[in-house]
Amino acid sequence: METLNSLVVYYQSTGLGLSEIVKRLSLRIYNYPLGKFRASEDDCGDFYLFFYPRLLRTLKHFQDRGKPFEWYFNSVLHWHYKVYCSRKRKDQTRWAVARNVLFWELPEPGLVVSAPSLRSDRGGRIIPIDRFGGSRENTCRKRILFLALKNARHLDDSAISWISDLTEIEEDHLIAMVERLRANLYKRELRLHKLYERQNKILTKVFLLQQDLLWEVDPKIKSELAFSLCELGTALRSVQRRIRRVRLHPSNRELAELLQVPKGTIDTSLYWLRRQLLENKPRGKQGRIPELCA
Repeated sequence: METLNSLVVYYQSTGLGLSEIVKRLSLRIYNYPLGKFRASEDDCGDFYLFFYPRLLRTLKHFQDRGKPFEWYFNSVLHWHYKVYCSRKRKDQTRWAVARNVLFWELPEPGLVVSAPSLRSDRGGRIIPIDRFGGSRENTCRKRILFLALKNARHLDDSAISWISDLTEIEEDHLIAMVERLRANLYKRELRLHKLYERQNKILTKVFLLQQDLLWEVDPKIKSELAFSLCELGTALRSVQRRIRRVRLHPSNRELAELLQVPKGTIDTSLYWLRRQLLENKPRGKQGRIPELCA
């Protein structure tokens, strides 16, 4: 019966005999984790799948220098098993990180502006009157339009229809303005998603480094890990500042350019409408209106 050493040398020179080599080595690869601490049958199968693609590379790199192939193979097997255990530990840590409450995705847009949200539960008027008893209908309609466009990202079809009837603006024209604003906001949403992904990656690295720092005993390595944590903390604060600067609602200047009105008109209108909504806001937990961007 030919030895493994001769079979490997023959395979390197002719490319034949691979099936016989794999047949002899497969069981050894599969059973290798069983001799290690805390290894299970699942580890045997996973390690076999991990090492098998690297088997051909191991056979090609072997050089016959007087020592048998079994010696070289055991050393390679030992090294690859350490790599497998390291990757398995990191994967398990990443799964634990993925369930951490710090990792929140960007919330889906919800309905913020709707007909009931703009009405007062205390009998307040949507269209107020001035101090002389005159109606301020046109002014209030403009303010409601400004507020609706300010929250264009959150409007649904029923809200758009209700605002169209209230402001006496054609629904198609209102939809066109809302879609134009949403198109500008879409780029900001993509940018915000990328910033959240970057933040999550940094938080993952922080969590992994904290775990390594907890179990590390070498003072030199601990100091290097602590320095890396400080650098990641700086990067994390930078990303979080950029996240806070992203606004998912149109600016007053964008509304002014869209409606062809002075920016000061938008500023003043939203200020007084926000003040009116706060004055008519019901007290208590029941019947509270959602937070509006104004």
